[in-house]
Amino acid sequence: MRHVTLCQAPPGRSAMYASLVDLGGDDLLCAFRTSTLDGNDPWTNLDDEIVCLRSRDGGETWPEDTLRPIHGDPEQHDYIECPAPLLASGDVLLVFYQVSPDHDEDDATAWRTRLLTTRSSDRGHTWSAPQVLPTPIAAPACYGGIKRLRDGSLLLNHYGMVADAAPGLSAPALLRSRDEGQTWGEFAFIAYEAELAQGQGVRGINETSVAELGDGRLVAMSRTY
Repeated sequence: MRHVTLCQAPPGRSAMYASLVDLGGDDLLCAFRTSTLDGNDPWTNLDDEIVCLRSRDGGETWPEDTLRPIHGDPEQHDYIECPAPLLASGDVLLVFYQVSPDHDEDDATAWRTRLLTTRSSDRGHTWSAPQVLPTPIAAPACYGGIKRLRDGSLLLNHYGMVADAAPGLSAPALLRSRDEGQTWGEFAFIAYEAELAQGQGVRGINETSVAELGDGRLVAMSRTY
């Protein structure tokens, strides 16, 4: 296996959570998060930004002059942990989430977070204004990517707090889009066993990966904490 450096972050900055998109041919796009390091902690600065780089030779080189901004909110923490798909139209759809800087680390039910999507219609050169994704889960975060099923619909994997459960209990869920990510609905829990989880001393279930089997069934792998 050969290793290639995609981005060497400047001293004092981080480069995290790469999301790779195959644009066809030898063209690749990689979105990631960067921020100033506070000691060894890359999470606590509001200068964080989601950016992308391009490769035109199958990932052999990633020229710095292809670096483009995607989103950065000076009043929110912006996190990307979700691989992005190339849509049938040629657009790239990226989902990320924001967390308010004044949230209480010890009380996840008080976190103010939201899911957002942005898209590029020119192969990563420019990106649309972010749109908020509606979900009944509180304090949502995205993980595991957007999956395209064989019927053409998209599934967005995310997780968060369940309003009618014990404080701090999280559960993974799905949203579906049948119009290439323009609208989302058909919310469904992947795993929500509140009584069982609490009885076993489990605070919640999150960070789930979903795959479609050959017969159309979905299989999901989650972790508890």
